[in-house]
Amino acid sequence: MANIHTNITEINCPDDSIVEQVIGYIKELFECYTIDMDRGHCELEFASRGGFPIKEMQEMTDKINYPSLYIQVVTYELPNESVEHHIYRSGKWTDKIAGKK
Repeated sequence: MANIHTNITEINCPDDSIVEQVIGYIKELFECYTIDMDRGHCELEFASRGGFPIKEMQEMTDKINYPSLYIQVVTYELPNESVEHHIYRSGKWTDKIAGKK
């Protein structure tokens, strides 16, 4: 059984409706803990199983397809000393920690 990971997420976009779409998509798929939103910016925390949910996040960003959308997610699971850092910018997801190895 996969362990539960915490995902701390920052969303930025000049269009508030896009930020709301991202929040709605994440809330639909995952259990959200906190949401703090202010004009084109949102911070939220959600739980996932087995690390960063790249498949679901890629599907979401492909569906929304907004050029100025920026999403940053730090995923961690302390008992197994697991940390990931993913950024969505310019239509592409990157793994910032894997890129430094």
